[in-house]
Amino acid sequence: MDVLSTVLPILFVALIGYGAARLGALKHDEVKVIGKLAFNIILPVLLFISTAKAELPSHLPWRLLASYFVPVLMVFAVAWLVAKLVFGYQPQQQSVFAMGASYSNVTIVGIPLSVFALGEAALFPLLIIISVHNLVLYSLGFVLAERQRLSWNKLLSSLGQIFLKLIKTPITASLLLGLIVNITAMPWYPPVLASVELLAKAGVPLALFALGAALSQYQLRGQVPAAVLLMLLNMVLLPILVGVFAFYIFELPDIWAKAILLLAAMPVGLSAYVFAQQYQQVAATIASSILLSSVVSMFSLSLVLYFL
Repeated sequence: MDVLSTVLPILFVALIGYGAARLGALKHDEVKVIGKLAFNIILPVLLFISTAKAELPSHLPWRLLASYFVPVLMVFAVAWLVAKLVFGYQPQQQSVFAMGASYSNVTIVGIPLSVFALGEAALFPLLIIISVHNLVLYSLGFVLAERQRLSWNKLLSSLGQIFLKLIKTPITASLLLGLIVNITAMPWYPPVLASVELLAKAGVPLALFALGAALSQYQLRGQVPAAVLLMLLNMVLLPILVGVFAFYIFELPDIWAKAILLLAAMPVGLSAYVFAQQYQQVAATIASSILLSSVVSMFSLSLVLYFL
């Protein structure tokens, strides 16, 4: 694989977005609008049409799910112990730190880069992972953050609310709608299909531009050593574990294994910062890890692509 020809276009589009926001061509509110357009409309359209046209397997690909989420849970557990034993964090801080270490940027960076690098054949395993990614990590993060004050009844009610909230998000809703269209074999009116596909083509470049613009608003703050360790757990330990499970333990099809390994090598996800803000705990550290990991990923992802 020609790594430079794969990585440089992605990097340049993100840098254009970063420069536009940093130099004042885009104001803060305008960056937010572009982000909403990219992540609430255009990227969901890409996910919808991809799911609607995907060739679905006859059974649940549990080996694919296990290859990704067993390592994710392992990293979550390691990060939780590090937060507790090394940094002396309190329960909510432990949960936020563990969420940051195990929550990769699977949608905003993962989809554009994986599709660009591996082709549309990589979309199916990505869609499977993304469809349950938030549900798994948000539920686990919530339970650990609230474990000291949750009764069993309140826990079930809260998890139900999390599930309902997640399926209403544009990303999850687009996947569900695409799945319905796929299963029912709903016919397409050609002009409608052409319009949807035209919008979907803008998903990758717009998402990268919006990501670059959004990163211009992050700064290195908080406990930088904690942010660095979090980044290493997310960008070194997680992809190593996913690679072992995908290639050697479950022996996934080559394109599936490559797709989820690349997904695991992504920088820290922006949603980890949203989770930190929700609890007002170690948010500065999470923000620093997002910025650091996004910069480092320019080089680390090139290395991963080289070996793929």
